[in-house]
Amino acid sequence: MQTQIPAVMMRDGTSKGLYFLASDLPSDVATRDKVLLAAMGSSDATQIDGMVGADPLTSKIAIVSQSAASVMVNSLDLAGSACGSLLPTGNVIDNVDGIRVTCIDNGMPVVLMAAADMGATGYETRDEMNADTELKARIEAIRLKIGEKMNLGDVTDKVVPKMCLVAPPIAGGAIHTRCFIPHVCRASIGVLAAVTVATACAIQGTVVDGIVERGDDNLIAVEHPMGEFTDELEVDGPPEALKLKRAALLRTTRRLFEGNVLIPAEIWDGKQNLSQAAE
Repeated sequence: MQTQIPAVMMRDGTSKGLYFLASDLPSDVATRDKVLLAAMGSSDATQIDGMVGADPLTSKIAIVSQSAASVMVNSLDLAGSACGSLLPTGNVIDNVDGIRVTCIDNGMPVVLMAAADMGATGYETRDEMNADTELKARIEAIRLKIGEKMNLGDVTDKVVPKMCLVAPPIAGGAIHTRCFIPHVCRASIGVLAAVTVATACAIQGTVVDGIVERGDDNLIAVEHPMGEFTDELEVDGPPEALKLKRAALLRTTRRLFEGNVLIPAEIWDGKQNLSQAAE
């Protein structure tokens, strides 16, 4: 016996996952979590007995419900949100272990390095990057040394700053990237990391000079292993006092599937606990 639960599979950018209405799930949190794990196919590492894809980008769940009021979400004052300033070291270029880097924080602290300076092309696959233990050790050594200069303190046990290798674009974008979060090469690039990389492309004198292909408009397409992430920036002022007037993110989304996810009835029979539901 199995219990049917209405669901939608949605893709948003380079991520996808199952969307459920909160009212269709158990009101008891512990039972709800068991239901979600069953729908995903966890805890099997391949998630072969479930609906998602055994990868951080494709193994996601969203629970939605109708909102008590409308909410407008704006990204304001991103510059220096974690480090205190757009260029936290006070420099457009720093030198760490003989490598030129640009440290920048426009929503996400990121350290940019030319892939060629690190002995890489920047076009290696994620698996190739992750298998290169020597490269990752060099990247980590730079991260640990520059963290304090970025006003982040000891970053040994922190996930920031993100480390990003840049190379010339190959798919019509502005720049090509390989991002580490911070020790593992990511399959794409994070939203705020993409904004920060795009901002570096708008500043003269950063490590992207000679690499980035700047267009005539404000659109900056940041290429990554799975495609590209386009940002639209409006900036003002000189590099040392650059102000971000607006940041817009261009995303695509598609409804992939709608129907019922089936989970074993022994986990949940579809009936709500009336006392908990009343609460």
